[in-house]
Amino acid sequence: MSQGIDLKKLVQEEAELKQRAIDSQFINVATKWFVIKKTSGISEVHADDIWRSLEKNVFPVIGQTPVAELKAQVRRQWRGQAWNGLHRLSD
Repeated sequence: MSQGIDLKKLVQEEAELKQRAIDSQFINVATKWFVIKKTSGISEVHADDIWRSLEKNVFPVIGQTPVAELKAQVRRQWRGQAWNGLHRLSD
């Protein structure tokens, strides 16, 4: 403990912050959501279509973006086919 700082606690807190940042990336949130979506009664073919669409159209652009940063301006970028596909995913 140098200068009243617990180095072990500091390292642990930094690791937790890093993990939260990784967990909040769109691709990771989408992956967790997809596991739930697949068990909601949709067909395997439909599930595969959803995932392929995400991989092709969404993840390359916003996959690494934290969900909290996805604001209206980012959503506006998806006014084409990818955006139309995204809104169907919540059905």
